[in-house]
Amino acid sequence: PGDAVVGALSLISILVGLPLNLTMLTYFFTYTGKRTLSFLLYSLICVVDIIIITSHFPTTISYLDDRNPLLFGSDIFCSIWGLVWNTAMRVSVFIIAVLCVSRMIAVVFPLRKPHRRGPLCFTLGYILLMLVQSSVPFWF
Repeated sequence: PGDAVVGALSLISILVGLPLNLTMLTYFFTYTGKRTLSFLLYSLICVVDIIIITSHFPTTISYLDDRNPLLFGSDIFCSIWGLVWNTAMRVSVFIIAVLCVSRMIAVVFPLRKPHRRGPLCFTLGYILLMLVQSSVPFWF
């Protein structure tokens, strides 16, 4: 019964979280106003949340099917899923940290114009670093 409850709660979170995040992503892509650093970071957070939600779907199916491995029976799927899951979780926290630091800088230096390029390059560099670090087991 515990697995069924976890599976049902996971399914509810997927059914609520995925449409809401897709709605927000649609808003971010169709927005015609100024694209500030915060706007771009929120867009990235939305994309990472969608990746996390969709990568949680296979575990939800397994919980609802008495832990039948289904997709997790494949070594290739497990490896790719682990890479995506670990990278997305770390990147999500990192983007929130970058958002907090950028807000702190805006509060400390209110007259300074915020730059988008540096924090975005830093964030994309971190994403690449996490992907390379997580893919090391595939090299050998």
